[in-house]
Amino acid sequence: MLPMEIVDRVFEIKFGDAVGTAFSLDIESRQYLLTAKHVVQEIAGPTTIDLFHKGKWEKLPVALVGHSDVDVAVLAPTMQLTHKEMKLEAASGGFFVGQDVFFAGFPLGMTSQNVDSPFPAPLIKKAIISGSAGPGSKHPFYLDGHNNRGFSGGPVYLQIPGQPQFVVSMIISSYTAIHETVYDGSDRETELYVQQNSGIIQAYNICNALDLIANNPIGFRL
Repeated sequence: MLPMEIVDRVFEIKFGDAVGTAFSLDIESRQYLLTAKHVVQEIAGPTTIDLFHKGKWEKLPVALVGHSDVDVAVLAPTMQLTHKEMKLEAASGGFFVGQDVFFAGFPLGMTSQNVDSPFPAPLIKKAIISGSAGPGSKHPFYLDGHNNRGFSGGPVYLQIPGQPQFVVSMIISSYTAIHETVYDGSDRETELYVQQNSGIIQAYNICNALDLIANNPIGFRL
């Protein structure tokens, strides 16, 4: 399921050689862009990122709200990217292990048609919350799903039990890779290996981004 408040808030971004996903979130009448820190690692102040718009990359001036200790970053755009009527709430709790979740983004540069917007629509995938690497927000959640390059920075959204609307709860960081040995055509192992996707996704709690915003509330004023 891909609700419109997700479709209209998810963007394909590029900074240097890194391509990933970002999404907008409105906090106290200001708009922010949230993404994975490794996508915008080198941003230290006002700069521009590339935003895919009308079939091509266009420059978007941004300021750095902050880099978290984990793989989360928040930017402040200099213009409104999403109509505030497309409400999307954040929830840092209320979900549970075993719950179905969805995540959205632009894997491998792929996009979906969005007839009502100059921005492409993201692709979505489904996962379940498998567990957590430890207590507290600095440890990633483990999701059972199949992540691909390009989803980094995308929103993980779900429904809190008893509530009808979707909320964003996590930010996609990466997938866990495993090394499979390459054999020489018989049963003899070589020193070579193939890196494969294990199907375990790492994602960080949205509260890491909310803390950055609370400490530096410079988002675009709506």
